Amino acid sequence: MVEAKSEYVPGAAFPLSLDFVRTVISVSDCNLSYCRCYRRIYINPVVVREEGEIGSPTRPSPSLPFDAYMTVMIYYSRIANNGGVMLKGQDIVMLSVLMDGEAAGESYAMLAKRACISVAEAYAAVSRLRAAALVAGDRRVLKQNAMEFLAHGLRYAFPLNVRGTIAKGMPTAYAAPISKQAFAISGSIPVWQSEAGTAVGREVEPLYRTVPAAAAADCRLYDRLALVDMLRGGRLREREFARERLGEMMA
Repeated sequence: MVEAKSEYVPGAAFPLSLDFVRTVISVSDCNLSYCRCYRRIYINPVVVREEGEIGSPTRPSPSLPFDAYMTVMIYYSRIANNGGVMLKGQDIVMLSVLMDGEAAGESYAMLAKRACISVAEAYAAVSRLRAAALVAGDRRVLKQNAMEFLAHGLRYAFPLNVRGTIAKGMPTAYAAPISKQAFAISGSIPVWQSEAGTAVGREVEPLYRTVPAAAAADCRLYDRLALVDMLRGGRLREREFARERLGEMMA
């Protein structure tokens, strides 16, 4: 293994050693090519040096063979990795809307009305879902991808936040109409705070502020959003129930 001296990088708070950079690259899966940052660093087995303009995409150095370097982005002494898609809560609401097969052919104005968001928000949500490979170009939900994300990634990306305060609203998760007969209910139930609701229980934070209004306007969307909440914070049996029911809805 070639030894490399630590070299100070402008914009970083400490010298970066080659071993440190290699560790960061391995943790970040090397997906750093189009990261937004202030500094661009090229690394080969011997040299660590600064090159390029602020915010520009990284490109191979003409003086180095392609397989002799790796690229890492530095942003205020933090390794930034923004090359992927950052989904938002309203995107999962839109995904729940699109699980209704008829919704794929509707206009953005209709999709926005279903989710109780603006047309611009609806367009942006669909764009992010496409970039994340959760929906196809024609806005059909890609079932296998969507189910994999919902079943295994949703509770980490959007964990269910139970605020604990007693509120009046709409039951969600295991207490929602679609699932309450499958589970024994005891104690305070989880609810989305809403004037339209009549249940009293522990307030939970919805995926997006418009969720209660969208659920009140569409009972089928209500079912899907409640199942999504079970995947966000339910116990194993509840998550399995939600996964099976959502899979049936997307069949």
